[in-house]
Amino acid sequence: MKLEISNIINNFFLFLFILFPAILFSHSVLINEFMASNSETIEHPPGSEIFPDWIELYNTSEKEINLKGFFLSDKETNPLKWKFPNVIIQPKSFLLIFASDEGFNPEQIDKQDPKNPFLLHTNFKISNEGETILFSDQSGLLLEKIEAKEIQKNHSFGRKTDSSSEWVFYENSSPGFSNNDYFGYGEYCSPPNFSHIGGFYKNPFSLSLQSENSNYKIYYSLNGTDPDEASTIFAQDIEITKTTVIKARTFQKDSLPGKIVTHSYIFFNREVTLPVVSLATDPENLWSKEKGIYIKGESFPTEESILFGTIQAI
Repeated sequence: MKLEISNIINNFFLFLFILFPAILFSHSVLINEFMASNSETIEHPPGSEIFPDWIELYNTSEKEINLKGFFLSDKETNPLKWKFPNVIIQPKSFLLIFASDEGFNPEQIDKQDPKNPFLLHTNFKISNEGETILFSDQSGLLLEKIEAKEIQKNHSFGRKTDSSSEWVFYENSSPGFSNNDYFGYGEYCSPPNFSHIGGFYKNPFSLSLQSENSNYKIYYSLNGTDPDEASTIFAQDIEITKTTVIKARTFQKDSLPGKIVTHSYIFFNREVTLPVVSLATDPENLWSKEKGIYIKGESFPTEESILFGTIQAI
């Protein structure tokens, strides 16, 4: 009887000896930064002009850790949504996972070098309106739950310094690199309030812009451009006497600018019986060589390339 008890105790401690290091090292890997709306920060695959959302992990330990069987998810009801293939994160290093909703075949993924993974694409995307990200170990034990706030395009949400508990917003993100050399902001300015909502008007009126914080400065534009601190600052009511599109945004030192708020005021004498949609965009999106939809870009084929067959099929 004593021998059986002794064996049970020995086996128990052997189990703890094996289990505890695994638990210890799994807790050494943290979600360090992520981006929920990527349009220019990092493309993947390289040269594809595809810009997926991404999640960055950081190994705080001095040992390499194999993440095979760990999980990432964007749903608390399904915390084991995406399973890590055979992939190793090096000590004191970063690992990028692309939240592209591609979800490549695990067999295909496992053929890649675990120390130099390429096809780490989850089967979900991240909502920039704010979405919880879950990180679990092989047993399904929840290691981290990051409740994100709304994040603007090409901004990231990450730890103020690598592995710290304080989270900030980054205007300049650092996918795959340390956060320590980048400045983060604790908040966005809240958006401005308009005294009149956009719509049809027959009579002129005075438009007032207000902010929830008296320290905020409100800048606005009347020409369709996105307002910045070089735009007109709101100091008195704006007289609206004709069809006008106004964009406004709040600014404050040590905070990121708030969301741009746009209202279209349309002066139209006829009765309107059908729904009307007002589309407003920065003129850069229409006429710039880099991204204007009405301009032939620098890579647009010339007449000569078409005539002499130098265009390659994609």
